[in-house]
Amino acid sequence: MPLLPWFSSAEYFIGGPAGQVLVLLAMGAAVAVFFIPQVRSLGLELGAVSAAYFVYLLLFFFPQSSILRILMPTFVLFGALAQVWVRWPRYLRYGGIFILVILQFVWLQTCWRYAAPDFSPP
Repeated sequence: MPLLPWFSSAEYFIGGPAGQVLVLLAMGAAVAVFFIPQVRSLGLELGAVSAAYFVYLLLFFFPQSSILRILMPTFVLFGALAQVWVRWPRYLRYGGIFILVILQFVWLQTCWRYAAPDFSPP
């Protein structure tokens, strides 16, 4: 069933309504990205391919620890978003990097914590 894997994975990794809300926020953010002027300037073809890939992932992909690797075909969107981020004040850019580094450690702790009966490696 489409969309169900995302909510199942959020329930497994986060639990409770917070996981459901996070999935909905991620979906909203994925849609909102396409309305940023820098992304719209990429043109119809790149926007359509990226949007179609997001829809494909949403419908047929079970989210796992390699989701960032799976998102690599959408790198053009990240390039367009970099045009937005470069205009931010220095403290926001460094603060964002700091938050992303902390989240990396949180993700590693989540992936490598074994709790029986664990069914798969990270």
